[in-house]
Amino acid sequence: MKNTRFANAPKGSSLPMGEGRGGAVARGLRNNNPLNIRRDGQAWQGLRDEQKDKAFCQFKSMAYGFRAAFITIHTYMAKHGLCSIRQIVSRWAPLKDHNNTDAYIAVVCELTHLGMNDMLWWSNEPQMLALVQAMAYVENGVLIGTNGSMNEGYAMAAESIRLRQKLERQKAG
Repeated sequence: MKNTRFANAPKGSSLPMGEGRGGAVARGLRNNNPLNIRRDGQAWQGLRDEQKDKAFCQFKSMAYGFRAAFITIHTYMAKHGLCSIRQIVSRWAPLKDHNNTDAYIAVVCELTHLGMNDMLWWSNEPQMLALVQAMAYVENGVLIGTNGSMNEGYAMAAESIRLRQKLERQKAG
């Protein structure tokens, strides 16, 4: 399998693309769900009509999977006030769910070149793209989102959020 350097990885580091750990296609890739969002009844835009995976959402395209990831991150930031890698990852992959949260945070920090407590901004698109790409790497063991699907997902999420905020302002006014 071809290796490529992660856009923000330390010089000389090389990350696998395409296949997950051990050569198998990662579940997140099979499901077009880069952050492995669990099924919880949420009617995400772009879900496949038939959901064969009992635990995780399956999307029609990777762009829709990224869209759901970005909307979730935005909710963490806007509704719950979680604005650092440490805060976001601690909620996303908590220790109580048998995750190695500290290792997850360390990898995301290394790949994004951000500190665990640095303030993140939803409006900083390059920062959000780096965050989600790094989280997708941890979730799947491979570099994904390099073919434009991640950018498309961010754009779709930003538009959905903008429209939702506009409707909320109209209701309030």
